[in-house]
This record gives sequence, C-alpha cells and structure tokens, in this order.
Amino acid sequence: MTEDRGGVFAPELYQPLRELGKLKLSHGYFETAELVFRRMQHIKHREFGVETPEQIESIDYVMRAMAGVGSTVAIDQQQHFRFSIATRSFGRSDSRLLEAKLKLADWYQQTRRFNEALALYEEGRLFSDDFPRSVELRLLRSEA
Repeated sequence: MTEDRGGVFAPELYQPLRELGKLKLSHGYFETAELVFRRMQHIKHREFGVETPEQIESIDYVMRAMAGVGSTVAIDQQQHFRFSIATRSFGRSDSRLLEAKLKLADWYQQTRRFNEALALYEEGRLFSDDFPRSVELRLLRSEA
C-alpha cells in the first residue's frame, strides 16, 4: 500500500485523492471532500514548498467544497492565498497570472465588491493584447 511505503503525504497519493475528493464532492459530502482536497494541497506543499503553484489545483477544489457548505469567509481567504501564489510564481504576461486575476475579480463580483473587481479587470486588460481576442472580450463583458 502506498501509505505504508511513503506515508500519508506520499506524492503518489495525489491522483487517487483527487478522484476520491471529486467523488465525495459530486455526492454532496462537502466537509469530507474538503479534508481530502486539503490533504492533496499538503502533499504539494511538502513536495514543492509553501507557495508552490502546484497546489493551485487543490486550492480550487478546496474552494468548491467550501462553497458547498457556504463558507464565504474561508473561500475569501483561499482566493487571496491562490492569488498570492500566482503573483509570486508567474510573470506579468503569463496567462496563468491573468487567469488568477480573473478568478479573484469574478469572486469580488460575486461578493459584491465591484470596485475591487473592476480594478482587476482593468489591470487584466492592460495585458490582454498578449492573449487571444476571446480573453479581451471576456474582460470587457465582465467589466460591463
């Protein structure tokens, strides 16, 4: 068994945990799914470091599970942590940084912080020339 050989945070457990968490999430077991996704995050954390971009996927899953129980404050913290990782990890013209800005801006819009959302959308448009036209259209639509 993988846990016997590598421990509870063995890197080989990431994919099986991902599938387990997604299954729990799809059946409405949000608290259990969150625990599974946090374990995935911890695996990446231990393997690559505290602010590694490799944990962004698991952070996204953690937020999905939190949304199932309505943990708005906790989701907000995770959104900012995710954005912080992206800001430190990706260059200004990297599409992954733009994706992180859009994700945080969309969150701000959902939580009625329109000025903050607009600022991020406008910031994203400064670099939209480097990306496909669909990105610019998405930004314009979001700003409206």
